[in-house]
Amino acid sequence: GLGHCFALKDFYCGQSYREYVISQVPNHPTPLAWLARWHVLRTVQGWADDPKGESQAALNLTSRALDLDPNHTLALVCEGQVLAHLAHRLDEAESRYDAALSINPNDAQGRAQRGTLASFQDRGADGKRDTERALHLSPLDPHRFLYLALAACANMSAEDYPRPVTPAKESLRPNRT
Repeated sequence: GLGHCFALKDFYCGQSYREYVISQVPNHPTPLAWLARWHVLRTVQGWADDPKGESQAALNLTSRALDLDPNHTLALVCEGQVLAHLAHRLDEAESRYDAALSINPNDAQGRAQRGTLASFQDRGADGKRDTERALHLSPLDPHRFLYLALAACANMSAEDYPRPVTPAKESLRPNRT
């Protein structure tokens, strides 16, 4: 949860926790993937002094995670995020999302991220399909506010203008930022 805090102290505390877990279980892909996502969030929130350095650090982490387990869906999704949001290599990002979803078609994060990417690429119907599926798959997820916001954007991209109002408003209840 600290990765989605907009107080710098809390956000950097989340980094420390991730690094601690990595020190305890260095050969597990999950904490490596979460730390890679932290670099993405740090950059897109405008807190990184060196976005290219953040991109490389995140790709190093996802590479390590995927070396440990090439079929780790979270690592594939996180690498897709790095490729999409930091490296701007959209085709490769979509390839990672597709790989994750071929392993686990019910991965809500993979669905949400692939749907967002489709929306960015003017494929609104595809984006809407994936983000709405992610909402269906994550009714109790503590990060549901993010899924709701992404679904609202995808529905706008799909030109379904009445639909985005509901998820956008719902996303503000648990996380006003």
